[in-house]
Amino acid sequence: MNARAQMIALLSLGAHLVLCEAALAAPTITHSPSTVVLDGKRRTIEIVIRGLEGSLRVQTAVNVGDVDVIHAHHDKIEVYYRVPARRAPQRLCLLVWRGAGPVLLVRVPLLGQTKVPITTRPRARVTLSIAGRRFGPASSDDAGKLTMAVVVPPGVTRGHVEVVDDVGLTTRKPLDIARARYNPICMAVRRVAGPSARQPRFEIVAASAELDAPPPTLRAV
Repeated sequence: MNARAQMIALLSLGAHLVLCEAALAAPTITHSPSTVVLDGKRRTIEIVIRGLEGSLRVQTAVNVGDVDVIHAHHDKIEVYYRVPARRAPQRLCLLVWRGAGPVLLVRVPLLGQTKVPITTRPRARVTLSIAGRRFGPASSDDAGKLTMAVVVPPGVTRGHVEVVDDVGLTTRKPLDIARARYNPICMAVRRVAGPSARQPRFEIVAASAELDAPPPTLRAV
């Protein structure tokens, strides 16, 4: 089941669904480093959110990796996020909210780092192009083999290989990249004000990391 189908299935569970409303002044989001490459190490990145309305009680939900620490201030939220150990390209889906305030969806591409084996003509110069980025050139051995280290953004399934042989003949052909499987859905249950202290109300918050998925949704339970 793809991300869109999963979100539709989630929506079908609830009798009362409303779209998550954005804050009046759109929040600003920055993260450091600005480009996140997965190298097998569980590194921490800092995500800073400014302009999200609500109380100082901040909660989060993610689809991959973990939130280590949250520093909540009146004017900003600092989220320290630990990336997953897998090297495969993924996209972080981070939901953030203050108390019963609006839910903010943050998507951060997590680029995958891998090695691509290539078989071509002996002693050829090979360059790979993936998502506008070039890798190489590197030379094949006497058997026409080489392995190239590349970085792949999430969702990219096609690149190109350019080969220049030892007599100067250039050929270019497509390179198929297998789409990595990962969990795109982030979900959480949050408590909101009910009719009384003894009758709390809860909402299920759900969103997808996929760029073509519906916006975050709330379901009263």
